[in-house]
Amino acid sequence: MPLVKIDMIRGVRTPEEIKKLADVVQEIMLDKFAAPARDRYQVCLFLLRPLYLLSPLLSSLLPPSTP
Repeated sequence: MPLVKIDMIRGVRTPEEIKKLADVVQEIMLDKFAAPARDRYQVCLFLLRPLYLLSPLLSSLLPPSTP
């Protein structure tokens, strides 16, 4: 009974894209991890905006965040 958590930024993907992403993740779970065919446990979380907690060196490489 594998559980997959998918985090996405709210409003970026269409419902069709979200479904396709979840379907591809399920195919990979079946093919590469030998998950049981009837087990599909996925949690999709939709975030308002990303929050990066990184070292100063990596933070300088990211675009500035908008409030």
